[in-house]
Amino acid sequence: MLETGTTTLWESFEPSASLCHVFSAAPVYHLSRHVLGVQAIEKGFSSICIAPQFGNLENAEGIYPTPLGDINVAWVRGAHSIMFAISMPQEMEYEVKPPKGFSVADQNETQKESRRQVKITFA
Repeated sequence: MLETGTTTLWESFEPSASLCHVFSAAPVYHLSRHVLGVQAIEKGFSSICIAPQFGNLENAEGIYPTPLGDINVAWVRGAHSIMFAISMPQEMEYEVKPPKGFSVADQNETQKESRRQVKITFA
């Protein structure tokens, strides 16, 4: 987009649609879906999959709103591992898929009020 001289975010990566979409929908979607990794498996987000793609980023965080409540995701890259945290409504079932080249080194789950908190170390 920058290479074409545009001063707005396009609706998609190709200039075949609106060249200025309200609220810049595509970047927000791709951040939530790919970098944070949030994906609904069942309708209404009763079951989700978290499959983050870190790329060369050092950290990311965001909130994904769902009908059951917000999913909060945050991660920070360390020297040899990535600390990953998810907070979600207690009634959501979830699966975490580490990105290629990583595996789960440690996982801890707690519940506070109606929220499930999951902390994972990828190595």
